[in-house]
Amino acid sequence: MTTPFIVYGQTALPANGSLTNPPVNVNGLNGEITSLPYVVPCGYNLILTGWGFEGLKAPFGVCIPWIGTAPATNAKCLASIGTGPGSYYVTNMYWSIPAEKILNVLLINGTTQANVVCAWFMQGYLEEVIA
Repeated sequence: MTTPFIVYGQTALPANGSLTNPPVNVNGLNGEITSLPYVVPCGYNLILTGWGFEGLKAPFGVCIPWIGTAPATNAKCLASIGTGPGSYYVTNMYWSIPAEKILNVLLINGTTQANVVCAWFMQGYLEEVIA
């Protein structure tokens, strides 16, 4: 059995700065996650199938999902998504994250503009582990 997973937001980023686990949008969608970090529940694997970012032109905006506790390091990061001509996303991926692992997201604004509002998302599904 699988259950949808989606987490997303519209986030104002500081100039030349970053934000870990920003507030998320909550609109009653199926599988919507209400906060980050997200701990994969016991008895499930989280299958991440995609993530994306928009609002800043390349190479200034980056979205990086990462696993574990702070601080984010290269060893904890999954593949990053940098913006193209204003937005970029990748889907049809398959990242299997086991139970009790912690999922985070790091958003980066590499411009001198403060309070740039960027949209971001991560999607996938929870897959029940059958023993």
